[in-house]
Amino acid sequence: MKEEMTNIQFIDTAGQITAVVIDEVKRAEQPKFASEILKAEICEQVAFIESGVIPRLQMMGNELNINGTLAGAFVLSQLSEKNVISLVPSGLESPVVATYKKGKILVELPRSIIVLIQDNRVVFKGIMYTLVRGIPKQKVLNQSQLLKLKSTSKMISAAGFIFYEADEICPVVYVQETNSVVWESACGSGSLAFSLLKNVQKVKQPSEKVIQIQTTGDTLTITTSVEKR
Repeated sequence: MKEEMTNIQFIDTAGQITAVVIDEVKRAEQPKFASEILKAEICEQVAFIESGVIPRLQMMGNELNINGTLAGAFVLSQLSEKNVISLVPSGLESPVVATYKKGKILVELPRSIIVLIQDNRVVFKGIMYTLVRGIPKQKVLNQSQLLKLKSTSKMISAAGFIFYEADEICPVVYVQETNSVVWESACGSGSLAFSLLKNVQKVKQPSEKVIQIQTTGDTLTITTSVEKR
């Protein structure tokens, strides 16, 4: 990691910690930089703010990542001192609107982020989730499960399982670019996938916090708690 790269904020969204890198990092260098940050084991994922007329929030694997988007939106809101901001999320090419108010952050996403819903699978732009009933007692993937995630991520940036019981989820995600497997404390896109398949609006996370999903026409609104660590 570059020693001079110190402008990083660690943001908690629904119990998941995202490292948001504010200093500019070239796209080609982001995966290596993200891997270095992850080694410290103080966050679950890394997001990079890329400057522009409308800033872009780029994830370490170029996947659509809702919690990462929420974390980045919070940082941009604080930097600009505005409650409502626009940004282009990783995995998308068009801007979305995010709103921060009293410890809550929400983002409005177009329904077009959904590429496919089939059986127990949901594919978003850059990531695919498979729902599996039953929450494992130990957070360990067997060889077959790991191979399936790695195989899927060769066709798409990232892949994950959403283990679930009632309204509670336990997500695990593999990102090919960083060769990382993360059992997530909270997962926005995984919560959305679960909500779409099971029609649950308030999704309980492993952190015991809640991510709320609301669908209005062609707009998907995701809301959760946020704070700087």
